[in-house]
Amino acid sequence: MLEIEAKFALPADFDTQRLSSLQALAGFALSSAQIKKVHDTYLESTSKAVERLGYVVRQRVVNCTETLFTVKSRNSSGGALSIREEYEFPIGQSVHPEDWPTHIVVRQKFIEALKAEDLAPYFEIRQTRHSRDITVQDKSARIAEWTLDFVEVWLDDQQLDSFAVLEVELEAAGTQAQLDEIVAAIEAKFGLKSVAVAKLARAERAVLSQQKTRF
Repeated sequence: MLEIEAKFALPADFDTQRLSSLQALAGFALSSAQIKKVHDTYLESTSKAVERLGYVVRQRVVNCTETLFTVKSRNSSGGALSIREEYEFPIGQSVHPEDWPTHIVVRQKFIEALKAEDLAPYFEIRQTRHSRDITVQDKSARIAEWTLDFVEVWLDDQQLDSFAVLEVELEAAGTQAQLDEIVAAIEAKFGLKSVAVAKLARAERAVLSQQKTRF
């Protein structure tokens, strides 16, 4: 399936309360926020096979209970919007592609690339997520999810970076035209600019910088 979303990297001095207090935007309503603790562990092989394939592999734990495994393409095909191939599924004790559900389209590609290699934890992104529904005004349709994430990047039990990101992800009942309206309103009202990849790119820069200082 495709994940379609807009991402906004927030400046360090940005007042996030301006986003939290918003009740409506571009003619759409925003629900009250649900706060979640989201712990993402990104996996990689010793030979960086996942990166070579052009994907990221992530194990997500929400509120210390719900666990979800995600395989996502690294590159976006949507210009300012992030439009990426994404597969989500529950995972058992093994994270090797041979044990992924057989309907995952990229499963065989990963099996061939990894061969006997294992996937192991690489770095972590820990987030406090403020999640809100974006609906039409009469609340009859949920067209997108609004998430304000307060992010920490961790490597080997050391925090490398912290920042905030706003994401707006299109839901099945929404259209890309509606998402475009929301993005335009955010850019106009808050002076922010949608970027293709915000969170992962910054996290990887912090990890690579830290690794370089070790050698």
